[in-house]
Amino acid sequence: MSPAAKKEALARAVKEIRAKYGDKAIVKGCVK
Repeated sequence: MSPAAKKEALARAVKEIRAKYGDKAIVKGCVK
C-alpha cells in the first residue's frame, strides 16, 4: 500500500468512527 492510500484508508476509518460514535470516541482512541 502506498502512503497516500494508507492515509486515505485511515481518513475513511476516522470518518466512519466519527459517524458511529462521535468525536469523543476518536479523542479517546488517540489517547490510548
